[in-house]
Amino acid sequence: MIKNILRIFLIIIPLFAQINEDLQIFLGADALSNAEFKKARGIYADLYEKTKNIYYARELAIIDAGSGDLGSALQFALLYQNTTKDTKDLPTSKIIADSYIKKGEIQKAIILLESIIQQEESPMLDNILGTLYLNQKQLHKALVLLEKYYEFSNDEEALKKILAIHFTRNENHRVVERLQKFFENNWCSDEFCSKSIEIFKQFDKNDIANKIFKKHYEENPNIKNAKYYLQVLMNQEKFDKAEEIVRLYPFDDVLLLDLFVAQNKFKEASEQARKIYEQKNEAKFLAWSAIYYYQHHANINKEDLQKVINDLNQAIEYRKVQREVNKENANNEDAYFYNFLGYMLVEYNLDIMRGIELIKNALEIAPNAIAYIDSLAWGYYKLGDCSQAQNTFSNIPREQVGQDKELKKHFELIKKCYR
Repeated sequence: MIKNILRIFLIIIPLFAQINEDLQIFLGADALSNAEFKKARGIYADLYEKTKNIYYARELAIIDAGSGDLGSALQFALLYQNTTKDTKDLPTSKIIADSYIKKGEIQKAIILLESIIQQEESPMLDNILGTLYLNQKQLHKALVLLEKYYEFSNDEEALKKILAIHFTRNENHRVVERLQKFFENNWCSDEFCSKSIEIFKQFDKNDIANKIFKKHYEENPNIKNAKYYLQVLMNQEKFDKAEEIVRLYPFDDVLLLDLFVAQNKFKEASEQARKIYEQKNEAKFLAWSAIYYYQHHANINKEDLQKVINDLNQAIEYRKVQREVNKENANNEDAYFYNFLGYMLVEYNLDIMRGIELIKNALEIAPNAIAYIDSLAWGYYKLGDCSQAQNTFSNIPREQVGQDKELKKHFELIKKCYR
């Protein structure tokens, strides 16, 4: 009797073990389907530890990849493939390919993905392998797969890669054609809108850009679409129309200032620059206001000239303070202000020595600026120091002199200076 009972137990115990393992598999699969990766991992790790069944190593690789633990995923994926010799298993092969990509072993990744793609039709794999081909400059292969993926996804990033291939092949007409086709049924992200406008400009297709972005703006008149339309108008130098658009929306005041300057509306530019200065207390706008005020007056009187000089002096001093507070070095804009004021002091014989010092300050910042070298030479000429004037002017390339009316005038006068 006892022997029969023991025999029954010996039969039942393995059955219970199998039932328990099946239950754990069911619970693990259920946890995975609910994206409970931590719970699923615990179940499959326990199963693998107890049974050493390599199938559970495969599941652990998939779970770790899904939860972002790519290092552990790779270990289990390699363990599975090395043990089973099943190098065509898709989930573990994808994990291994991903590790190759992250380590920069692109050729290994390509070989593995080429094998995977033979077994599984996947738009995502088309995109990944196409991108790797592009990275390796295998342009024809890249284009085939990226075109296939783009047809499926209409993905903007894929289109960027396709355009890059056409750029590399100097197929500029194809770049323009692809962009036109894209805009027939799609709209762009902020970055891609701006990039597309620049591409149209680069290939002298601003008229196409105008048609696209004007239509979209008129159908959806808001500040975002106005920004793109403005970009096109400015590329076409249609500054008057751009000014109309800017006045309709709360764009940055500097944009309107730039448009005034582009149209040589120096009176409005001076007023706008002063308005910005009063709002932001940035000294450079006071300087620009003075400069535009000067440019507005063809024949400036003594009183207005003194006003310009006072504002520039004040702006330069304020800039020094602001640079110290912000721990900034003087920049090219500062050099321009130094030279502008210095040249005025020289040209109108107001304070030639101080003018020369200011011009030297400009040259410390931009030592190769031809306009500043000319100003310094002109300062020495005004002082009557012919030798210094001629030596300084000799630093300007002769071919540059012939291209500029003011330089040519100064050259002729300085050349004849023998005082």
